[in-house]
Amino acid sequence: MHSALFKSLRQSLAGVFLSTVFVTGCATTETLPPEVVLTAVDKAALGDLDSQEFYTTQTASSVNVYRAGDFANVEIYNEPALSGKYIVDAAGNSAFPYIGTVQVAGLTAQQLQERLSELYGREYFQNVNILVTMDARDLGHIVVDGSVVRPGVIELSETIRLTEAIARAGGIAKEGNSENVFVVRETGEKRTPYRVDLNAVRLAQAPDPILLPSDIVYVQEEGYQFDYDEILRVIPLLNFLVITGNRI
Repeated sequence: MHSALFKSLRQSLAGVFLSTVFVTGCATTETLPPEVVLTAVDKAALGDLDSQEFYTTQTASSVNVYRAGDFANVEIYNEPALSGKYIVDAAGNSAFPYIGTVQVAGLTAQQLQERLSELYGREYFQNVNILVTMDARDLGHIVVDGSVVRPGVIELSETIRLTEAIARAGGIAKEGNSENVFVVRETGEKRTPYRVDLNAVRLAQAPDPILLPSDIVYVQEEGYQFDYDEILRVIPLLNFLVITGNRI
């Protein structure tokens, strides 16, 4: 249903959408040069800041840190009385036996584990063995649509990479073009589509980008070449249809 809807929209809007053109020569003074539409890989190669951020894991670092209301699962080996779930209060702190209040908000589970190991090992235990994990929580969702086997919504409890999202959607359908996988990312009021060549990712020739809550992944059908304006116009409708449909 989604594919047929997309084709219908594409046909009706084709007259007003710009074509994707890559410029390889110099523009003449007689005619205006075609619009250059850069892919994420092209932009990164040219030093575009947005694309560099798109490909770095740092853009997702704030997603997996503790916030007020989260729980830290703390297991201290051979100390069951000290092990348990500790809530992060409104001030970002948690109260632990013996060591008292610890600032937890803003730390990852690994960082909190290292912090607790330092504090408990300083005065109370020798060779302390602590494991800290974060309770799964709803971070938001991403939408996977287009030419995949099972289009739908992925609810996030942690960040995932593009290849994992595609796998959860059953992989790319037989009519899908794995060279044209788009990730539409919202930053403030701006929506930016990035094209990713999944074949290059699988061959370790390109990074496997981390997806963030509210990202939309769209796999283009083989034989179609949509420009970025067209994707940005059609995606909101596809997004709505998929969100009201399947969870994957």
